[in-house]
Amino acid sequence: MVISLEQVLHAIEDENTCIIDARAEARFLGKAPEPRPGLRSGHIPSALNLPFLTLMKGNGYESTENIAKAFNQLGIKPSQRLVFSCGSGITACILLVAAIQSGYDKASVYDGSWAEWGADQNLPIE
Repeated sequence: MVISLEQVLHAIEDENTCIIDARAEARFLGKAPEPRPGLRSGHIPSALNLPFLTLMKGNGYESTENIAKAFNQLGIKPSQRLVFSCGSGITACILLVAAIQSGYDKASVYDGSWAEWGADQNLPIE
């Protein structure tokens, strides 16, 4: 359920895979500074944004119905593999659990997430 940087690179061009970033929209769009010094701003090419707080209600999750709506609004196909990313790999796990609860069975976390991707000047960003 954990994938590597190399696997994410291949996923960018794979129409059967959807990369989903759990960071706040401003960080995803590169409009807010990264909290870690030296990281570039932006996101992995082709990634969609679903801030993890969208799926939270208090200290728990939103209803299964609201979670399913949030995923549906992204236009994800049930057959697609989902790859979750965030700043460090931690909040991506919140989306992973929510996806599994919503019936997505092909899901994984890129645990290097933006801390790894944003630090490597050789990797593409949007």
